[in-house]
Amino acid sequence: MLFVWCIAALAGAAVANVGGGVIIDPDGDGLPGVAGGVPSDLTIDPAPGVSAEDMAGGAWAGTAYAFDSSTGVGRVLGPSGTQTLNASAPTGDGEIYMAGRGGTLWIIDPSTGLARAAAGITLADVRGLALSPSGKVFAVNEIAFGQPDELHAIDPQSGNSVRIGSMGLPGVQGLAFCGDTLYAYDIGPGNGIGQGLVTVDVNNAQTTDVDPNQNSSPQIGIQTISCGPDGKLYGGRSEMYRIDTVTADEELVGSGGYSDVRGWDFLEAGGPVCRYTIKKSRAKRGCETCPPKGSSYRTEGQCEDVKDCNKKLKTTIACPDGNGICKLKGKAESCS
Repeated sequence: MLFVWCIAALAGAAVANVGGGVIIDPDGDGLPGVAGGVPSDLTIDPAPGVSAEDMAGGAWAGTAYAFDSSTGVGRVLGPSGTQTLNASAPTGDGEIYMAGRGGTLWIIDPSTGLARAAAGITLADVRGLALSPSGKVFAVNEIAFGQPDELHAIDPQSGNSVRIGSMGLPGVQGLAFCGDTLYAYDIGPGNGIGQGLVTVDVNNAQTTDVDPNQNSSPQIGIQTISCGPDGKLYGGRSEMYRIDTVTADEELVGSGGYSDVRGWDFLEAGGPVCRYTIKKSRAKRGCETCPPKGSSYRTEGQCEDVKDCNKKLKTTIACPDGNGICKLKGKAESCS
């Protein structure tokens, strides 16, 4: 059985010729060799359901977890029913998208941990997923180990994807929006030392290092990032770190109850947010599907009453379907 699994793992591994030798990344973490819990990391007794945890996600081997972002502690929900999970994003309605190898976009039920297929996708090695405020799903796809990753936009209903461009980085292992800004985390070309936190231009995939003097740490090995309600990113793999989006500083939150996590995200049942009625919507740079005038636009700004929201909205968002941007103006309609 072990021999059969090894052959299957190598058959799906990322391979590249580097310096005359063959580099194999069988566990999809951007580093040569197997470092995570493969083929199974079900080493902790499963516990059903999410209680007070505010995050959910999954590991490379397919285990689904719930997490508490205030302590960094997690616990097993159970097997998801699939493997090679390597990226996640919120769905926008309280569940989690996940993808990796195998050509499927999955949805994880945070109450059971079970995965169900959302759509077949043409991206063979997804290393990052992100949901924009406008509802557009972005993905990082690895072409080959050690080569620059690419940014794509995915339609989660059909699975169709549009290539935006090369990110110029060979080790992107996480993707997340905080507000209208897209962030990624780069761990480098196989040694765990990359640029760390970068911003990503959603129109051309170009990246900008948040702090050129601060690189990623191979000891930490961040594999996923997600934006919290405090406006900071939460990244990790077998430990949880709080990452400042301005300074790129990383602060340990905690650990325990999980291992080799490749995707986690905040569940979106945490409270009402400001919503605006679109009054003006202008498509730019080739976008054809901007939110129409009169439609409702959901922001990330939390509120208790509509009086907590800015009266007017003025923002630029990524095009929901393809390249380009949308310039929006709106009026506060509700806190819900």
